[in-house]
Amino acid sequence: MKQLPKSVLYLLDCGCADDAALRLLRVFVGGQELQLTGLVVEDEDLVRAMRLPGLSEVSIARLEAGPLQPERLRKDILAHTEAVRERFEKAARGISAEVSFQVRRGPVSDVLLEAAHASDFVVVTRPQLITGLRARSASTFQNLLAQHGNVLFVNEPWQSGSRIVVLCPASGADVSPLLARARAIATAEKLPLLAVSHEGDVEGADATVVIQNWSEAAIVAVCEAQDARLLVFSEIDSLDWRTMATALAERLSCSLLRIEA
Repeated sequence: MKQLPKSVLYLLDCGCADDAALRLLRVFVGGQELQLTGLVVEDEDLVRAMRLPGLSEVSIARLEAGPLQPERLRKDILAHTEAVRERFEKAARGISAEVSFQVRRGPVSDVLLEAAHASDFVVVTRPQLITGLRARSASTFQNLLAQHGNVLFVNEPWQSGSRIVVLCPASGADVSPLLARARAIATAEKLPLLAVSHEGDVEGADATVVIQNWSEAAIVAVCEAQDARLLVFSEIDSLDWRTMATALAERLSCSLLRIEA
């Protein structure tokens, strides 16, 4: 397990920062200086579409359709970005972080991956909407999961869920650093720590669930049955974690934290 992260990138185009999840970052950095960067990505497809003639827009709130007004839409986007920036900076001051804010344009996956290279830790907020749809598919972040070590997906408002769940496929010293991080989170959140293993009880956890088949379906079933708030995991050599982590981010309603080994 590598040194504690101190540079954090927070993707904000799917919604505002979750204040409770931001406080969790202090568990990782301790008393170190925390450099927190907010990132909003202007989707190239939307920007390009705004220039096309004859497009219509639909107002869900008013149940009305009419011609797209590019200038008004652009002003709405700028106003939204400014509101996100103000809230983010206020939340960052609440955890005594040094804060910066960026707006970039391009394909979300490419821009995020490029920005992530300068950070130790990446946070993505993907709240589920009333319609049951996520703002972005988890496949958008597949390359991020493959190439960046520490990634937190905040899939729901942070206070949902009643357990911290950690995947421990091995035992002994191999999982000690991962288990220590998960225990620190559970202590900070005042929640029990549940370990998932296929080798029996895990020392240091409050309880253990043993599963023999390390499949996506089995892990999802445990998280749902145990009312997980957060699933903590690192890479498992015997599995294709790029595919598995992306699938878990898509299917699970709880948040996910991948920690670099």
